[in-house]
Amino acid sequence: MRFRKTGLIKILVNKISKTADFFEKYLIIAVGDTLELLSDGKTFQTLNLDSYNASKLSALAYDPANRKLFFSDTRHRHGHIFSADLNDEFYHPVADIVEKKDNETVGSLTYDPADKTLLWMDGSNRSIRRVKIEHETFHAEEKGDVEILHSFDNSNKPSGLICDPCTRMLYWTNVRESRPTIERSFINGSHPKVLVENDLFRPTALDLDVPEQKLYWAQSLRNGSFYIERSFVNGTGREEIYRDVGQLIISLAVGGDYVYWGDYTQKKLWSLRKDGSSSSPLTLGTFRNPPTSIVLRHQPLDCSLLEQAQTEQFIARQSETITIVCLTMSSLIIIGVVVIFTIRNLIIAVGRHLELLTDGSVYRRLTLNSYNASKPSALAYDATSRKLYFSDLRHLHGHIFSVNVDEEVPHVVEDIVKKRSNETVESLAYDPVDKMLLWTDGFNRSIRRVQIGQDNFLTEENNGVEVVHFLEYDAKPRGLVSDPCTRMLYWTNIHEARPTIERSFLNGSQREIVIETDLLLPNSLDLDVLEQKLYWVESLPSGYFHIERSFVNGTNREEIYRGIGQFVISLAVGDDYVYWSDYNHKKLWYVRKDGSSKRAIAIGTFRHPVMDVVVLHHHPMDCCLIPSTSCHPVDIVSKQMHSGRGNVDGCSDFCNNNGECIVVNSDLRCRCSIGFSGDRCELVDEQSVSWVDDDELNEVNASDVELSLRQKSSVYETIAKTCIPLTCLLLIAIATVIRLRFLTGGKTQGPSNKESSVVIMEDLADNCNSLSMCERPGTQQEVTTDLTIDVSWKKAGDCATLLENEF
Repeated sequence: MRFRKTGLIKILVNKISKTADFFEKYLIIAVGDTLELLSDGKTFQTLNLDSYNASKLSALAYDPANRKLFFSDTRHRHGHIFSADLNDEFYHPVADIVEKKDNETVGSLTYDPADKTLLWMDGSNRSIRRVKIEHETFHAEEKGDVEILHSFDNSNKPSGLICDPCTRMLYWTNVRESRPTIERSFINGSHPKVLVENDLFRPTALDLDVPEQKLYWAQSLRNGSFYIERSFVNGTGREEIYRDVGQLIISLAVGGDYVYWGDYTQKKLWSLRKDGSSSSPLTLGTFRNPPTSIVLRHQPLDCSLLEQAQTEQFIARQSETITIVCLTMSSLIIIGVVVIFTIRNLIIAVGRHLELLTDGSVYRRLTLNSYNASKPSALAYDATSRKLYFSDLRHLHGHIFSVNVDEEVPHVVEDIVKKRSNETVESLAYDPVDKMLLWTDGFNRSIRRVQIGQDNFLTEENNGVEVVHFLEYDAKPRGLVSDPCTRMLYWTNIHEARPTIERSFLNGSQREIVIETDLLLPNSLDLDVLEQKLYWVESLPSGYFHIERSFVNGTNREEIYRGIGQFVISLAVGDDYVYWSDYNHKKLWYVRKDGSSKRAIAIGTFRHPVMDVVVLHHHPMDCCLIPSTSCHPVDIVSKQMHSGRGNVDGCSDFCNNNGECIVVNSDLRCRCSIGFSGDRCELVDEQSVSWVDDDELNEVNASDVELSLRQKSSVYETIAKTCIPLTCLLLIAIATVIRLRFLTGGKTQGPSNKESSVVIMEDLADNCNSLSMCERPGTQQEVTTDLTIDVSWKKAGDCATLLENEF
């Protein structure tokens, strides 16, 4: 779920923008040698500059307090940066602010109203410069009163620049060829830091949404395509809001509900909803020259409202989290009583059908209403909504579908993603936290995703679908699985030169290789979320196949089973068993996942190969059961797993600055004290660095902490008084029901010849920002089989090539 914006956030947005229409009516654009004012959303008015002969205007910045526009002129002989007074409707006097001396340039301008400081990017000299505007008739020479805030080496190419007057931060883009980045520092130049460095090509244009604290940037690639992205100011929550071809973006501005940009190729000004909901951009105007810069003429920012809104939003999140956890625990206790004796199941895709394994040996075919299946393949299951997502290899129109398993017969099928041309779906994964469906497209070498907004959701492959990863030319992504607790994504790459198992965060950031040695064809992949272990299977050219596992960081790798004569195409992991399908002999098998099984047991034989198998869960995953000393939501979401660092003895003096050392799967972690961060708490938290006097900062912090504690204490007390009695009553009622159940259980229990248990209990938690709902798992039930072990496959010989027409 997503938290609702608080009332103060809405007040702040209204205070700053006075509705989105305000921004649409007050855009200023630098076009050729003129400044154009968009006055009513479609009509442009040229600003008459008094006593100034413009040549080629470029960068713009606006001071809302004094209603002044700052602009640069790339071809002016003497002047470098100018200002124009916009207080009068027709008369706009121009003042020379900074005089040009040698080869200085102005690639991007920004203005800090708090210190009355003008900052700009000098791309020619690879520096960020600033000058303080001390009075209305201020005039400075480039080498006199101008201060160099950042100076970069020759490998850097700084471009876009923007400042935040409320948080006192400065952000810029670096378009160097070897490693493009988006960076920031405090506005005084201290504590520079790289925010975004992955999957960047040429981020030239940059702007900031101060109320929402989000960065927006645009990239234009050499193949003619371009896209616009955004993230939070710390680099997290990155998402693409628009992608297209045929434009070269040279300017960008954000305001109200829209993003505006200038296209150098077509000389047009475009707008798009900043939340990415627009199906296509809107053209605001076409010009004789490209619009080189855009700025919004807005009201002064009220930073005090922003601080209040952030404090209120934090308190609301804490109280809502506690309420959700409390109510969820109570609800799950009741649900646990109902399903405590329910048998868990498997769902398989075989031939043209979806079949449900109900008791370990009996299969029931799911009757799909108004759907003519051709060949279902990849499966993913959402225990929260009880929905099964599946792809169909040979369907003429549909690409990915969903069906509610709990519905009465027949089951209604919904079309989720339409197929456009040559897209494929090798493996499906579902993230219930963000309600996101992800899949691997082996033909197009990509990992894609789409957010399932509501019931009856339908999108097209090339429209609402985002590309999380676009892999190298020789890559072949196959198996895919997501972890809702740690917010990680894992996949196998079966390219011939260098097969790998890789991972990244669910948003695509921090991509890394987990395993790259002794791999040949890692077809299938699954994850044991509770134990934080990956399971994968390989079919070798010699006819052998083997199943392996390791921790999610690639350590403690071990083989749990090896056989011959099978070609494994799907894999699923339960609490105690690993299940897989054999393409050669059309069978479904399982062994104990701890490697103790001496032989595999066949669950069933089918007329067609089982293309995929998925565990049917009956209640959500309990992220609190992940091995850790704490299940605090922030700890689970933010932890980033690194390679193993040895045993627990290494905890001694491992963490700096009084950090607490913890061990997770033989991996050492640090829980840092307030004011410190980093893998070993070696970094000073930027939030503790003051841009004002220390005494003033301490006073502000003390008052904020006192206010926050008072408000949170009141909220916690109210919730506790409501939740604790309710939970106690539920526990008493449940104890009574269970007691009666056991008193009568002996009269109805019959003899059992069950030999082995197939425990199936793992699912994903649905909660905002991966907030773990500490659910109580139900009692694990057994699924049995009395089948005689089939050994006929040993006579089949070698068969290690998967037919291309099946994938």
